Amino acid sequence: AMCCAAQLVGVCVSVASMDTAGRRSTALRSCLGVVLTLSLLAVSFMYKGDPLWDYVKVVALMLYLVAFGSGLSGVPWVINAEIYPLKLRS
Repeated sequence: AMCCAAQLVGVCVSVASMDTAGRRSTALRSCLGVVLTLSLLAVSFMYKGDPLWDYVKVVALMLYLVAFGSGLSGVPWVINAEIYPLKLRS
């Protein structure tokens, strides 16, 4: 349930910012967030046995879902719908 909630937060951010900030900046911001959170997740797996890093893993995964949902999950759907001419879409 926490994973779905994190993804929902990211998608809500994407919906709110895609029209105002633009698709490109939304996707780039999302890519940066994905890279940072996956890097943090990779570093956290190097420290096994420490209970603090177990919490860091969970937080990094939740932040990854928010970062992915805030751009990389929604932007391709919007761009794909706009590529084709209007008479092919209907």
